[in-house]
Amino acid sequence: MKKLYLTIVLSSLSLLLISQGYIPPQFKTKTSKCWYKWTGFGFNPKKITLHKEDIRINEFYHEAVKYNSPNSTIGIPFVGEYHFRNYSFADQSKNLLKYNYFLFNADIRPSFYLFNTSKDRANLRLEATVQLRMWNNGRAPLRSTFDWEPSAAIKTPSYKPSITYSRRLHHNKYMINDTTVCEKYKYIELGFTHHSNGQDAPTLNSQDPTLLLDPSIKYNINDGDFSTNFIILKYNALKYVDNKSYIFSCPYIKWDGINANDFVKGDINKYTIGYNLRIIRIEKQLGAKRDNTLERDRFDFQLSYGIPSFSEFGIKRNLSCSFEYNVRFPNSPNVSLFARVGYLGQDDYNIFLENSFFYLRFGISAAYLKFVLKNRK
Repeated sequence: MKKLYLTIVLSSLSLLLISQGYIPPQFKTKTSKCWYKWTGFGFNPKKITLHKEDIRINEFYHEAVKYNSPNSTIGIPFVGEYHFRNYSFADQSKNLLKYNYFLFNADIRPSFYLFNTSKDRANLRLEATVQLRMWNNGRAPLRSTFDWEPSAAIKTPSYKPSITYSRRLHHNKYMINDTTVCEKYKYIELGFTHHSNGQDAPTLNSQDPTLLLDPSIKYNINDGDFSTNFIILKYNALKYVDNKSYIFSCPYIKWDGINANDFVKGDINKYTIGYNLRIIRIEKQLGAKRDNTLERDRFDFQLSYGIPSFSEFGIKRNLSCSFEYNVRFPNSPNVSLFARVGYLGQDDYNIFLENSFFYLRFGISAAYLKFVLKNRK
């Protein structure tokens, strides 16, 4: 990990020196070309000469990366989230509606892109993801040392700052028929993410005698400390059919539990392989000054299998899958209504990692839904 931090610092320092003119011009030219060859970043665009078609390909690639990035979602208040699991501390009744444990839920993913000009065949994405779950006020008190009143609390939100490097690998363009263009793009993504919940109380339920949690619950889900880091490597394949559809196909590998809290190392799925398929139907907008397309709807399927170690295999806590459907609001360029059904073998909400459950989610999603297509033929 120290070597990774040192590499990042030295690379940033080199970029700063080049940009401020502290490196001789003749060396700067060679450095820029070498930098572009190995990283894909056109750091000194004036020294990089590209054909018009290459510029168009780079522009579309950057749009595609944004288009395929995770959505920000907000559940419909009161009815947007159902976990089909018995959280006895939240509701001890036996009716079906009790599974709506949350008044509100959200996954907020603001993204910032660097090196995404027409001269770059790679980019960097910085994200500051926050996951929130607001419990309903039927929840019982979880600690004996405080006077407790019913409240709709957000307990231990997940914070996930990350940095992702994306690099275009290959492009292919051909005609399906006399009027329809098909293009294929392939690119890789390598990302590093820190995941924590901002708490510092004991991690385990057994470590804190003031907790009123059932002994069967291993972790302190009230305010227990959780922290880990993970690296994910993705191979993305995009197929675009002119003004009709996008198909994203993405196998990936994830290494979790890096510098994790000592108590969660044995439970967290350290090695995960997964696959994501996203089919997006688009429609051309008429009457615009230039050709525009907007997303009409999308289908998203995800499947993954993770293990804590190579000696532990199973299904219940290892397999996760989901199916999601988004349909864009007619008068909005980037907001959709979505529904998702799935199964989580390991809850991805920080210290709740011991939970496995089926779930149902309804809400609103915001994504990069608008595509501007120029000179495609």
